[in-house]
Amino acid sequence: MMASHLVFGQELFHRTEANGARIGAIQIPNSKASCIIVAGDSSKLSDTQRTHGFRHLVEHLMMDRPGVDEKLEGIGGMSLASTLPDWIQIVVKVPSGQEHAAVEAIVRIIQPIDPSDARIAKEIKILGEEITLLEPTSQLASKMVPELFGGVRMGPIGEIETLKLA
Repeated sequence: MMASHLVFGQELFHRTEANGARIGAIQIPNSKASCIIVAGDSSKLSDTQRTHGFRHLVEHLMMDRPGVDEKLEGIGGMSLASTLPDWIQIVVKVPSGQEHAAVEAIVRIIQPIDPSDARIAKEIKILGEEITLLEPTSQLASKMVPELFGGVRMGPIGEIETLKLA
């Protein structure tokens, strides 16, 4: 993706890439910030007992790009990611006038991931810490998803023991 693909200065820009990723960019007039959102459809990666949480692991592997967060935070920006039942969403926010930094961050984040055993082990450790820190409402919602959808869907968080088998 090149910076020329994203046109700022209009209310909303969006496009779908050849790989199915959906990219939206918005700069609200008179706002002090711009935002790029990338959403990847992961509905075809159905969760099973054997793969529960793999989408969440992929999200972590995508976001582990050395220097990206530090650069964004250095200019007053930020990135965050969410794993939802059917997609992974990445948001990069930057101050107006710094859109090039948002584009650079997205370009780095959507690069192919390194699926080495060491990287996976590192992210599984971080996921374990994240799961223990989930506030009670999130824990409850994660447990309720299978019930709400008749056991067809699992919550996006996953189980550490399952992820260790990755």
